[in-house]
Amino acid sequence: MKKNGHQGKRSHNDRANRLQGQRSHHDKHKVALTPRKLANLQLNVVATLTNLFIFGLVIFLARSFHLQMINQSFVKKLTQQRTALLTDSGARGNIFDSNAQVLAQNIKSYKIQLDPTQLDEDEVQHLLKELPSIFPGINLENVEKNLRNKSRREALIAKNADYKQYELLKKQTDKYIGLTPTLKRFYPRMSLAGPFLGFVSKYKDHLNPAGRAGIEQAYDWALSGHDVLYETQKNGHAYTAPVSGALYKRNSDGRSIMTTINMRLQSITQSNLDEQVKDMGAKQGVAVVMDPYTGDILAVAQVPTYNPNEYNKIKIGYQNIFISSQVEPGSTMKPFLIAAALNEGRIKATSRFNGMGGVTKLGRHIIRDSHKVDDDMSALEIIKFSSNIGAIQVAQLLGKNTFYSYLKNFGFGELTNINLHGEIKGTVHELKKWTPINLGTMSYGYGLNVTPIQMTQALCAIANGGQLVAPRVVKAITNEQGEIQEEFPVRVVRRVISERVAKLVTRGMEMVVEPGGTAPGARVNGYRIAGKTGTTRKVKKGGGYSKTKKTASFMGFAPADHPRLAIYINIDEPTKETYGGKVAAPIFAKIIREALPFLGVPPDELSHGNSLNQKRKQKSHSNHQVMLMKTLDHNPWWSKDRFLTKASEDMVIPDLKGNDLPTALQKLNQYHLEIKVKGSGVIVSQSPESGELLESNEQIELTLARPTFLRRPVSGATLIQDDMLNGDD
Repeated sequence: MKKNGHQGKRSHNDRANRLQGQRSHHDKHKVALTPRKLANLQLNVVATLTNLFIFGLVIFLARSFHLQMINQSFVKKLTQQRTALLTDSGARGNIFDSNAQVLAQNIKSYKIQLDPTQLDEDEVQHLLKELPSIFPGINLENVEKNLRNKSRREALIAKNADYKQYELLKKQTDKYIGLTPTLKRFYPRMSLAGPFLGFVSKYKDHLNPAGRAGIEQAYDWALSGHDVLYETQKNGHAYTAPVSGALYKRNSDGRSIMTTINMRLQSITQSNLDEQVKDMGAKQGVAVVMDPYTGDILAVAQVPTYNPNEYNKIKIGYQNIFISSQVEPGSTMKPFLIAAALNEGRIKATSRFNGMGGVTKLGRHIIRDSHKVDDDMSALEIIKFSSNIGAIQVAQLLGKNTFYSYLKNFGFGELTNINLHGEIKGTVHELKKWTPINLGTMSYGYGLNVTPIQMTQALCAIANGGQLVAPRVVKAITNEQGEIQEEFPVRVVRRVISERVAKLVTRGMEMVVEPGGTAPGARVNGYRIAGKTGTTRKVKKGGGYSKTKKTASFMGFAPADHPRLAIYINIDEPTKETYGGKVAAPIFAKIIREALPFLGVPPDELSHGNSLNQKRKQKSHSNHQVMLMKTLDHNPWWSKDRFLTKASEDMVIPDLKGNDLPTALQKLNQYHLEIKVKGSGVIVSQSPESGELLESNEQIELTLARPTFLRRPVSGATLIQDDMLNGDD
């Protein structure tokens, strides 16, 4: 038993020793592999990870290259989801008359929309019933179509609506109303000078409304605000924020235009033209008023006309017919013929011409004078009696080469470069096409075509002493601060005739309005008038001249010895009367009768016409007498019951608004007044007003201000200013 016990113990010890040996061997083996194998293992792991990184990077770069260079549409789509391009449009500039009265401006309006998905059938029917009373002229068919389109959340109800209309719509529905503020072009004078101003509308690929006619079109490059695109980033709520630190800043608005138009003269001209066209049953009429020395277009009217606020209703065309229409001038051509012959020394003012009893033959054509002269007549009397027979004789003495040269020098057959779209050149045939008969007919205004602006420009050359002056419609362009950025100076094209000849022709034109002349209806009491009538038959469509359809015209200037205004008037197809002296000349007289006193031009002399009552009212003063006469008719607008005579120390106050102080002082220097000045800049008001009578040594008060009225509010919306709308109109 002891042996077995000893053997068991031994056996147990042997197993323990073997196990211990195995552990020692394992430990010995493990310690031996750690430095080498562990390092290798780490290297293998690093290498594997590096390879995986490089492989992934290659795949990423390849994919990026594919997206950037090959699949740009995907990138564009992704960019659009994260960013947006917004357009910021500058406000359009304003248009002013020569006295800074606003003619075109921007006012705030609204685009109104409804959500069709929120409206049931009863609400739609109710709205369709009420909308016409809220939005006059609404296209109900289109609105109904929009309201029934449930696939869209926005149905346009009205553009250019005002806030009051929005409030009225709110009373008709409690559903959501979309209200988007916009700027609307507004013309506060409505149809007054409408074609001259033109209008704006969207067309073609323009982002914003652009000028389509008149000043709006010709100076669109200056008036338009510039569009600027801003890149923005969207967030989860669709709000945007500038990208890359870009700042929202207001871009440059359009610049403002200071025109040459005087709105008081425009109103006088347009109202009188409109009245006469209607009274004569005429097709249309045009009148142009111009400063003979500067070429400034002070007024231009046409009938029919249009309101640029309602340009979409225009059915007559929106051209300026004073530059885009042409007529045969008729007898209004005779002063230019006589001027050319006098200037060339071919005739004298006293040269005598055979009246031939009012009838002569030109080729196989019989020529008759409406105002026949049985005996002979002087060169100036050819103008007075409007003798075709006398004009033919002068033209034959002048010769076709010289006559053609003077026609061109007076500006006929050439553009005046008035800088308005649509001007035509008229027609003066090439010299090689002239025949002796053409020379004869053109002497009294047949066989050539002229535009109203050409006639007015040529007339000014006689009125100002012989120089052709380019017509001007814009004086200056200003920035938002009212500072002048560009001026358009007076431009003398060339001298056409001498000053001496101009005075001689003027005398002949004064004879036209004297007894025995063709236009006694153009006379204006107190002022010397120079003028010329014209009556022409219209060409028929099939050729030849109509016996019934005519145009009647008159051109003239006043005062004759120192002209302030030159006016051309043409009436197309009058039916009640047809002669220029009876149709167009009275319009001239009415314009001059109101315009010259308004401009502060004192009468030349007392006219003892039948229209005046010879009663005189004397008023004593310490150092002078004022002679006043009561008129029975044709009273100037500025004097209800008084007519200024030759009282040397009385004066009609001129219009000084818009002038700087030195210019105003120069104009007032002759009046010996006490002048009181307030402020600085340009004159914005005066007391007494223009046209009033004032005595020597009395006081006139001038209020000046910086031209801040040319500025627009930061929002771009210019509100109507009472002092501009309620000016001298």
